[in-house]
Amino acid sequence: MLKLVSTLTAAILIFSSNPLAEEIKPVFIGESERSFSRPHDVAIAPTGLYLLVADLGNDVVKVLDPGSLKVLSAFGKGELSSPHDVSFASGERVFVADTGNDRIMVYKFKGVFRDGSANVEHIETYTQGIVSPEGVAEGSKGRVYVANTGSGSIVALEAGRIIKTVDEAAGQSLARPHDIHVGPKGQVFLADSGNHRILVFDRDLNILRELKKPDYAFNEPKYVATDEDGTLFLADEYNHQIKIFDSGFHRIGLIGTGKRADGPNGLNGPEGVDVAGRYFWVSDTHNHRIILFKTR
Repeated sequence: MLKLVSTLTAAILIFSSNPLAEEIKPVFIGESERSFSRPHDVAIAPTGLYLLVADLGNDVVKVLDPGSLKVLSAFGKGELSSPHDVSFASGERVFVADTGNDRIMVYKFKGVFRDGSANVEHIETYTQGIVSPEGVAEGSKGRVYVANTGSGSIVALEAGRIIKTVDEAAGQSLARPHDIHVGPKGQVFLADSGNHRILVFDRDLNILRELKKPDYAFNEPKYVATDEDGTLFLADEYNHQIKIFDSGFHRIGLIGTGKRADGPNGLNGPEGVDVAGRYFWVSDTHNHRIILFKTR
């Protein structure tokens, strides 16, 4: 594990110093056991020591070793209902989109005890304006963004209170908004799944850019991740692909044939993705597994 963490750190430095990188050719490293049930988003800890997986069908968040993909522990049993998103925040906090319970659960996560139990404590719950949330992320200065799939809206929260809502009443028609993610420059990315597009907002949820057909042939895009360079990784669910874009939103990498498949480079409705350096993790949702890839 220490070797993987040090390699991740080195990879971040190498990749961000190479502005001429134009193409990413992912290499399959390994896959997890298939004990998951429709796993959704994944999140690598800032330390690189743990990978969290929103295991929707099992109503828990699983804790994995990010290198071996071995399941180390789990938390949320009897508490979470169909969790979709899991996201690391500042101060050892973890946000979980507790979709079936119409809330965001906030935990303090410190790892795994020697007995295999998760060192985790529930510290806060957000419920105001939360309806079947499937995406959650922390922005700057403690601001929290939530994608409300059930109400077709996104909200910005401060201290658990809504400060802004984007929905049809505010002039923006969203259809099954899914993941919400904050990039390295503070941009807020939204996977507007039912409209087959990605929206890019500023910190105050003003639209900066729209990625959609005909230039982008998305089919229910779900979760996104960015590295420190601004490279964007996208789980394009019903195209059965992971698409990779540079900071100018030009596609530079691809996994998947466009059809349901299995095996090292086959995907079946992938939903989750996260990245650290030259490594990235994919939740191959309908193959009920987690995959680790490396970029060349």
